[in-house]
Amino acid sequence: MLLKPDLAPGGAAETLVVVERNAEVPMTYRFFFFLVCLISLHAAALHAQRAPISWGDIPAEHLAMDHYAPDSNAAAVILADYGNVWFNDDGQMIFERHTRIKILSEAGYDYGTVTIPYYAKGRAQRVKDLKGRTYVPGGETHDMGKKSIFHEDINGDWKRVRFTLPALEPGAVIEYRYTLHSETGRYLPDWAFQKNEPVLWSEYRAKIPEIYRYVSVYQGALQPEVVEQKPYSERMQWTITVRPDAFDARGRETWRLATDVEGFAHRWVMKDVPALREEPYMTTPEDYRAKIRFQLAEIGQPSSGTVEVSTREGTFTIPVTQLPTTKFMTTWEQLAEELMESELFGRKLKKNRAVRQQAEALVEGIEDPVARMQAVYDYLRTTMVWNNQRTVLAEQKLDKALTARSADSAEMALLLVSMLRAVGVEAHPVIISTRRHGRIVPLYPMLSQFNSVLAAALIDEQIYLLDATDPLRPHTLLPPEALNGSGFLVREANPGWVALKAKERYVRQSFLAAQLDASGTLTAMLQTSDKGYSALRKRQLLEEADSPEAFFETNVLSSFADLAIDSCAVADEAVDKPLKGKASFSAPGYAQVAGDFIYLNAMPIGRLGENPLRLKERTFPVDVIYPRTSMHTVQLTLPEGYTVQEAPENIRMTVPSGDALFQRMVQLREGVLTVQTKFDIKKAVFEPEDYAALRSFYDQVVAAGAEQVVLKRVETVAGGGEN
Repeated sequence: MLLKPDLAPGGAAETLVVVERNAEVPMTYRFFFFLVCLISLHAAALHAQRAPISWGDIPAEHLAMDHYAPDSNAAAVILADYGNVWFNDDGQMIFERHTRIKILSEAGYDYGTVTIPYYAKGRAQRVKDLKGRTYVPGGETHDMGKKSIFHEDINGDWKRVRFTLPALEPGAVIEYRYTLHSETGRYLPDWAFQKNEPVLWSEYRAKIPEIYRYVSVYQGALQPEVVEQKPYSERMQWTITVRPDAFDARGRETWRLATDVEGFAHRWVMKDVPALREEPYMTTPEDYRAKIRFQLAEIGQPSSGTVEVSTREGTFTIPVTQLPTTKFMTTWEQLAEELMESELFGRKLKKNRAVRQQAEALVEGIEDPVARMQAVYDYLRTTMVWNNQRTVLAEQKLDKALTARSADSAEMALLLVSMLRAVGVEAHPVIISTRRHGRIVPLYPMLSQFNSVLAAALIDEQIYLLDATDPLRPHTLLPPEALNGSGFLVREANPGWVALKAKERYVRQSFLAAQLDASGTLTAMLQTSDKGYSALRKRQLLEEADSPEAFFETNVLSSFADLAIDSCAVADEAVDKPLKGKASFSAPGYAQVAGDFIYLNAMPIGRLGENPLRLKERTFPVDVIYPRTSMHTVQLTLPEGYTVQEAPENIRMTVPSGDALFQRMVQLREGVLTVQTKFDIKKAVFEPEDYAALRSFYDQVVAAGAEQVVLKRVETVAGGGEN
């Protein structure tokens, strides 16, 4: 059963009632362990409704389709995607999937390669009955052969089946189907109605007996057009393993149980679902797809009152209250407790002699706790090397990691926590889910939702969140990838949530003093200053560049098509200080000369070339990660004999909330044109209801940046009168 049986999008889950685990049973039996719940269901008629798709039955209009009018960017169209979950007579959960796709262009070939992950340990899951076929425009069909199917390891316990459909070409229709057999109902598959390409029909059915209790969450702005829920009641059989003697682990018996159970047969349908592709200023598309997610909370007891038990000794009846329950989902407090007791997490913080000695040596003579924190952070930042692995559980001992000077994200964070504690600073680990990994569902206190760890230092009622994986990042900045909602602070007492928000802005400033000659060549001196997240990004780009000249050419002066850098330098002081740069350069042909006129853009530095908000409508937030400010000043000395005929006007533009601002001031004095601009985004996240105004604002900023200055020659230089 679903603990939220009506599954209304955005609704709340019901309260889960925990059943006593060790109830008494007759004949002094104790349950050894609720190993497996095997179900025998005999009412397949509940799902007798025809499937929405039949193998090989391709409508003529789908074969003839050569474009998709509602989405001209579509490389493929998912014609039908059908999933069905039920339990067979052997107690296995069966997930059947049948998918059909129209390939519109070569870019859609990606849909011709499919991967099916499954949990292989103990043969818990198996992929069966895999078929694939391609229908080409000429009418031929091509069945997928065994040589196109590959079985691959992912990480030991997890494996995957990968296959590629044959004879792919634009205009082809492909379809495939398979069955995933699971020994239990532990992992009820999630279902995504929305894909990167449009979906004409998506349907999911799930027949769930009451003893399987799932917490379900619906996400996405689109709602299913069909939500059906039909109760059923039928005879069910399942098997448990018991131990006759509670003190003898060797003797086990199998009990076969039978009773009437209730449940729900669910059906969800969505039609004509628009594509959801990755867009600028988005965490990950997976956060916003129309999707149903399931998590098993408990295998519980049926509501029938009594259960018939068959053993080697005969048959008898017991109350259902004497059956055990197995709880799979705990609480956040219990998760914190388990983590702190784990050898791969909390216990790593104990008895680290080398870590303690190094920490104490670092802070000798330093009394201020914030200064101690920074000393420890800077040491790890500059001496340790992050191995680019994001993890929650740490494999290495911390002393060994410190000696090896190499660690994953969990080991780096736990090193920070251990060293801070060693110097008297209260510190705790914080588990997080990065932006690409996806947002956390608060209903699910499951470790699998997280993929990295930060350190939290608590000093004078302030929380300092720390990540030392980048030598270029000061302690005041978290990785941009970590700025994703909230993290879970793990400690024995009072664990809880902490906000993952940027404490500094992205700030960029520049001053350009330039001279324009009559041929259109610009000769200039540029000064830049970057602070906060802008300084971090520029330092990263500077480190990646082959030289300072390459850094300036690619990342600072990229708006100039023809560029000659005479000299440049970067004054890179401590990472918590602004990054300052200078460059002298010339740009032949920057301005266009046409007779007596010269045309040029008055914002050669810092202008927005295109609107990053491409969609006309957007049903998910605009997440720019952190507030941003860019300020640029250009002082342009005009060529002798020219004056300004046209120039951009002073403007000031905002969104209704005032959270986005663009301002430009233009002044002409004694042959020098000065243009000052300020672009200010004051908050990190704009909700969908703000999108139209924000997109319009960006359009206006782009238009302002494209405005031209027109110069006109007013007299002949060296030898003539006025024109």
